[in-house]
Amino acid sequence: MEKDKYISQKIFPPLDDLYVLLNSLKKTLGVEISDENYIIGRKQLYYIFLHETIHAFITKKARWIHSLEKDDETDFVDELVARIIIDDIIKRLNIFEKMDTYHNHYVNHSKEMSLYAYPLSEEEYKMLGEE
Repeated sequence: MEKDKYISQKIFPPLDDLYVLLNSLKKTLGVEISDENYIIGRKQLYYIFLHETIHAFITKKARWIHSLEKDDETDFVDELVARIIIDDIIKRLNIFEKMDTYHNHYVNHSKEMSLYAYPLSEEEYKMLGEE
């Protein structure tokens, strides 16, 4: 296999790489797929892209988060800020329909935050989001 066959040299390689990967999967598996073949996964893809991209923006705009003394503090603040921004961005950009099924049934940001070292109640999460 030639080196970097699946890596693009485009403007934003992550998205280009996903396109190349999709085409490689179709070829390797010998199956064509379209939007209709995704059940909930397509809406999950939008959410995952948004979530991971927001982390990149946080790293760029608030580098201090990665300087916190404890890793669990960094994880908590980074994940909390990402989720609050995601909630706001979905409303501001009116992109809820791109991920509605996934977001409605599989995403509960306040509950997810209980998985980190500093759990928040739903009320606390809502209050932070409003601020």
